[in-house]
Amino acid sequence: MKLSHRIRDIFVVTLITMLIWLYAEANNLRTYPVDGMMQVPLTIEVANPHLAVVEQSVSKINVQFRGAQREVAKLSGLQARGIHIVLERGEPTAGDDVVLEKVLPTSDPINSYSVNLTRIDPPTVRVVIEKLVRMDVPLAYKPDEVQLVADSVSISPATVALTLPSSKRSLLGDDPEKATLAVEPLVDLKSLPADVEQTVRARIKLPAGLQTDSRVRVEPPDVELKFVIDKLEDSEKLASVPVWIMAPPPALTTYDVKLHEDDVVLRDVKITGPEHIVQQVRDGKIRVIAKLRLSADDLAKAVASEPAPAPVEFDVWPQPPTGTLRIESTTTTVRYTVVKRGG
Repeated sequence: MKLSHRIRDIFVVTLITMLIWLYAEANNLRTYPVDGMMQVPLTIEVANPHLAVVEQSVSKINVQFRGAQREVAKLSGLQARGIHIVLERGEPTAGDDVVLEKVLPTSDPINSYSVNLTRIDPPTVRVVIEKLVRMDVPLAYKPDEVQLVADSVSISPATVALTLPSSKRSLLGDDPEKATLAVEPLVDLKSLPADVEQTVRARIKLPAGLQTDSRVRVEPPDVELKFVIDKLEDSEKLASVPVWIMAPPPALTTYDVKLHEDDVVLRDVKITGPEHIVQQVRDGKIRVIAKLRLSADDLAKAVASEPAPAPVEFDVWPQPPTGTLRIESTTTTVRYTVVKRGG
């Protein structure tokens, strides 16, 4: 009997303690922030999957809260996390004023805090809601850096389902109904051999205005791409190739290097390689050069000496993104003289 009385006494004491703590906590109210308001990011979306918010008048709002100290403490991470509002709307609208006092208490993550909103600025946010349209868009692949065997390209699936706000359709071109989307292989084409059918995954490449828009969806996001890299080669005989002197910069401040007048350029240098690279040489986008590499010791030894032949090495500038050239020349050496400055 005494044991039951003791249990009852412990229960009563515990209950009283809890009531006192709850009373104290309820009366230990805090305002956050104490002075002024806190600025938090605001995102708004529509629950209806066929609609999307395409404009909102502000992306950040200022708020102030009041609540028990333990609840107010949870608000410290709100500035980084932001507030997310989901609207219940059934139709598009060119302008809808959202009263924040009504929707913020049920928004994420405010709905998980036992706090009251005491101040909101601005009190309303204007949003524009558009209908989302779904289009079946065909895919295409045409690389710039290599040539493909004609009719070797196939993409599976050949079309993707593109969902986007109706006002964004113009980003697909003058006639969105005839638009195509490009695909990008997820591998480096420079690592692939020619004359072999390749099967790789490729992602869908969206126009710039759609790439970072979270309301735009592509299904599926990647596809299977098959193609064969063409091994077409071409040749060209270059009338002249300049000789570049390559030496340590400090040495070139000490010595003057002069090429023999007949060796400033090399004549009739033949190049052979992928057709697209040879064409870039013809167009002047890539230059073929002959490099005469000299060390500081080479320069010191050549001072006041008779011109002697030295080997050159051929190179291209800038380096093409893929493929290499074979360079042939009947002349692979040049003559030069060295004079020490101030000597």
